[in-house]
Amino acid sequence: MALRAKRAWNILECGRARCIHLHSPGGRISKRRIAWKTAVNYRYVFMDIVPHRSWRQDLNFWKVQIVDLLRLAAHAVKTGERGEWQNVLGKASGILAAWRLKPSATPTS
Repeated sequence: MALRAKRAWNILECGRARCIHLHSPGGRISKRRIAWKTAVNYRYVFMDIVPHRSWRQDLNFWKVQIVDLLRLAAHAVKTGERGEWQNVLGKASGILAAWRLKPSATPTS
């Protein structure tokens, strides 16, 4: 939102604002789904910010995604927790889904 908001609005901060954290009765979304969404959402944001990309810019984007995948995998190996492996599987499947996105799939401004 901030990327689009700065184009037309001023973002204001209220230091005295108080928030109430409510919990969804349906629970939280799975770690795997969140990791999948990060890869796909990063791709949409990148395509929106840099609509006319060079192959080098695209290559750098994919390098960052692979490094993040390797980081998640290293953490999963270190901890051995099942939930961490869900992050790895989600990120890997999200990268594949993001790879299939066509430039025309970019949301319009």
